[in-house]
Amino acid sequence: MSNSLDMLWKFCTPVCNVQLCLVCGLNILCQELFWTYLLCHFLVGIQLTVEHYNALLSCYAENGHIISATKFIDNMRDAEPNETTYHLLLACVCESGDIKQATEIVSMMKTKGFPASEPVFTSLVLGHARAG
Repeated sequence: MSNSLDMLWKFCTPVCNVQLCLVCGLNILCQELFWTYLLCHFLVGIQLTVEHYNALLSCYAENGHIISATKFIDNMRDAEPNETTYHLLLACVCESGDIKQATEIVSMMKTKGFPASEPVFTSLVLGHARAG
């Protein structure tokens, strides 16, 4: 990563950092997510928030990146997943037709007390359609 990008990241506010992740995600369609992952996970001295992880999930969803929902949640370190995190995870796994993971995510959402809302049902319909 270039020194100028590293300096920009360190001087940005947390909201700006999230926006930087989103912008980088939008510009890497059809490419590997290595740089976005590096930007959002490994910069020294940055306290990552749930918004950072949600921005990364948005990038993954945009690029059709296949993820393990449980590994992603485990790697969130100090950030607590929120309802948006679960919606984005569900969208990612359903995009690839992974009904097994989708069922696990819905179960996690139920345990956390998050409602089965319209985005949840929309993702599940898509997931079942992709799974055939």
